[in-house]
Amino acid sequence: MEEITTRDESSNICPAGQRVLPSGGVSADGPPTTLSGTGIDRMAFLQANITRDNTKFVNGAIVGERNVFQLDQGLFIGSKFPFFNHHRLTWTKFLQLKTVEEGAGNPPPPVISCWQRRSRAFPRKWAKMGNNEIRINNHIGH
Repeated sequence: MEEITTRDESSNICPAGQRVLPSGGVSADGPPTTLSGTGIDRMAFLQANITRDNTKFVNGAIVGERNVFQLDQGLFIGSKFPFFNHHRLTWTKFLQLKTVEEGAGNPPPPVISCWQRRSRAFPRKWAKMGNNEIRINNHIGH
């Protein structure tokens, strides 16, 4: 069971969204910040992760592939009986661009990493679709 509390800048419990009025005052007439509308919710959910890690270190640089699958499942237990399903698959590949001699004191190889994430959620308004990114981790001119 987890408790979720929304708070404002003064650490007061905030049951509704706030906005600053032109006069400088604050109005709390926005949408509810929690399912219950009180600013505090309790819910039970299951979370599972499966990781396949086929990486290794080559002179201090990571080389290989890593895959992670995460699942979050609401159990209808808590404020307003929350039900949700969210799953995410993350794929990361660390590609060694040049063969180097392995051993202490040798420089790490140049590595480029490719990363992709796919995510789905129910209800759909929570869904965040995929992200793609390519990063160059080391200088290529070793």
